[in-house]
Amino acid sequence: MDTTLSPKQVAGGIAHAEARYLARLSPGRRGSLTTVALRLLFAAVREDFARIRGSDSRRPTPFTRHSLREAVRAYPDLRRKDFLSASFNTTPEELAELLTTFSHEETVDGRSWRFTFAGPTRTARGGEGAKEELYLTVTITSLEKSASTTEASPAVDDGVSAEAPSSGSLLDRYRAIWTSGLSRADSIHRSQALLRDLNVLKFVYLSEDVTLEIGSDGDGMVEQRIRAVNVGAEPIACESHEIWLRTSMPIGFPLTVSSSARYPPRLERQRDFPNYQQFTLHFPRPIRPGQRLAYAVQYPCREFSTDPTWDLKTKRFINRLRLIVRDRRPGRLTSLSLATESGAGLTTISNPPIDVTVRRGVTRLVWTQTFPEVDWIYRFGWQIG
Repeated sequence: MDTTLSPKQVAGGIAHAEARYLARLSPGRRGSLTTVALRLLFAAVREDFARIRGSDSRRPTPFTRHSLREAVRAYPDLRRKDFLSASFNTTPEELAELLTTFSHEETVDGRSWRFTFAGPTRTARGGEGAKEELYLTVTITSLEKSASTTEASPAVDDGVSAEAPSSGSLLDRYRAIWTSGLSRADSIHRSQALLRDLNVLKFVYLSEDVTLEIGSDGDGMVEQRIRAVNVGAEPIACESHEIWLRTSMPIGFPLTVSSSARYPPRLERQRDFPNYQQFTLHFPRPIRPGQRLAYAVQYPCREFSTDPTWDLKTKRFINRLRLIVRDRRPGRLTSLSLATESGAGLTTISNPPIDVTVRRGVTRLVWTQTFPEVDWIYRFGWQIG
């Protein structure tokens, strides 16, 4: 199958991928340090392709850490307080981690393609380029039945193609997980989606349970309990997480991870701000393809004294997502709401399917969703008075 895309078409696909990435962010995050750096890298690789004429081959336009940092500093949309209070040292590595879970689908001349990105560090690019150079490479995968892959880089002639790696028995092993409980039509759709994403996903969450324990004073404790499986082709040594808080917490507030595994993960903070935490879980024994892991992350929270709301953000495929709230504040439940936020905007759900029970002064809310949409925010609100 001919999978050739022209440089102009690749440049257009990259522009659409950037727009899709920005659309899934809240307005406040579009001016963050990492987002601005990624926009500059997207623009550089897009312009590289846009300048290619005919069979011309160009070397990628790289940044150094210094030049990228200065370009970020001069960017008009940057939130200045983020740049002043945050270290740029680990930003390229953080971008490399974020890109492993991002992809974009594009239809060109009636054919569908998937764009995935690697970089900006040499390690994330698989050893391509010099160690000090920062730039993105693009992989374009056909979504036709006889899928093939085009490695797209300004450093090589456009049109080089090769057969995509076969998912083989790996897909067969986990198709049952993703199709259980679904209708036949949905089962086929989900299996095809999993097939397309095997090369860019790390963990698939078999279940994610988020429990909010709220005391009578409105302070609370959050536990995020995850059962995950490695559906990729390579062992996984670490996983990145983010926590966004509406109410500020002291720098360095307690953040712990627990696991019954023989070799439990180790938590390392990457960014520590009053409203934002980024941390990495390091696995002493890398998680092999097909291996499962269960762990829980716990931390305190002050979200509920004045603004009892909670956002569940889906960044990957999840078999079952559940929110459990145990609210011990005095009074009775006076309101309950659920809304979803996606690239299409905010949608309020009338009569949300949330189970409510009250026992011995504790209001218990339970919401469960099988196969929630990826890159959505499920926003919950309730009032006790």
